[in-house]
Amino acid sequence: VHTMVVDADRACREAGSYKALNMALLGAAASAGVLGIGMEELEQAIRERLPEKLHEINLRAARAGAKYMEG
Repeated sequence: VHTMVVDADRACREAGSYKALNMALLGAAASAGVLGIGMEELEQAIRERLPEKLHEINLRAARAGAKYMEG
């Protein structure tokens, strides 16, 4: 079991939307190494799988989640 603490409120404010909460948490998990993929792979998946208009906010959220993760 791996426990992480993420300041999700701060990460979402930095990303610019609370709608990006899920991506902030994915960024934290990727950064911690618990997903089996790293941040580079997560960012690549965002660019490849999401509509272009959603890239910026989701990339910001993932990076902010990684930044504000402790654990």
